[in-house]
Amino acid sequence: MAFYGQTIHDRCYRRPFYERGQFADSFDDEGARQGWCLYKLGCRGPTTYNACATVKWNDGTSFPIEAGHGCIGCSEPGFWDKGGLYQPLSTGRWGSARTVGAAVGGAWRSAWRPRRWPASGRRTRRVPEMSLLDFARGPALQWSIVIFVVGVLWRLLGVLLLRTRKDLSEPRKDAAWKGLRLIALRSWPRKEFLGGTAFGEVMGYTFHIGFLLALFFYVPHVLFFADIARGLLGTDLHGLTGLNWPTLPNGVVTLLSAISIAALVAVLIHRIVSPVKRLISNFDDYFSWLVTIAPLVTGMAAFAHLGGWPYERLLAIHLLSAELLLVWFPFGKLMHAFTIFAARGSTGMLFERKGASL
Repeated sequence: MAFYGQTIHDRCYRRPFYERGQFADSFDDEGARQGWCLYKLGCRGPTTYNACATVKWNDGTSFPIEAGHGCIGCSEPGFWDKGGLYQPLSTGRWGSARTVGAAVGGAWRSAWRPRRWPASGRRTRRVPEMSLLDFARGPALQWSIVIFVVGVLWRLLGVLLLRTRKDLSEPRKDAAWKGLRLIALRSWPRKEFLGGTAFGEVMGYTFHIGFLLALFFYVPHVLFFADIARGLLGTDLHGLTGLNWPTLPNGVVTLLSAISIAALVAVLIHRIVSPVKRLISNFDDYFSWLVTIAPLVTGMAAFAHLGGWPYERLLAIHLLSAELLLVWFPFGKLMHAFTIFAARGSTGMLFERKGASL
């Protein structure tokens, strides 16, 4: 355990740059000269268990990262079969987040394109064996994003095509658009109902804020989204605006994730012990809860290397749990993320037209 209990990344002196989102893009750029993190240049420190960063090489003189080259994971089993030495860990033999971004528009064509075999009818090219991580960040990721995008568009189109009867009554107020303020007014309940809903409101806001901050400001997530943006648009936020997406320290993200998990557990217990909420709950409620908490739990497990499992396996499980969330999202109550403000605004406009008090 003294030598192989932690990863190179855990003990690396460049880790503060990783947590601040400062990465060298080439071996001779300003970031590399400043000693920034080598993650984007293929460093495998996060998945390599060894003591190089503390024991060092040549009687404690130095080690590859200190010399300016990323860790190649040479002490890990089968490291030579894990893709190119200068590809980020988000890139596998079966694609990367950038590939996924490009595949959103082309996955249908690639899925149904006929395969061409030699005249002999036998394959002449050996297909590499697909690991669980390759599957999670390759085909599973591509198809989950396609299902998510198509499903959300289908649901939104269904809402737009709903047939409604024209309201022939005389409006009591002409400026119905003022009802849009209900979006803000009902983001917190009226004081008459606060006693019965305060717990759910507080836990709901706690979970949503923690979840969104961990999702959009954790360094690996930011890199992942930037890769998808480059696949879709050919550039990322920095290329478009010259600005870098801000990130949070790992400790802060871990705390936010733990708070979000605690809030979700509290909400579930409250739903179960409340006779009314238990009566109106169905499979959608419980399964949506499960697929929402799963990425948080598996993400923390991967970050902590829980259970002594290989990091690649924990990362694959985390990715698969997030992909399950994407697949289920358009077809369950989680879809309210896209409809809640539109529904609340249209209700406010209807009430304003009728002269009702908001």
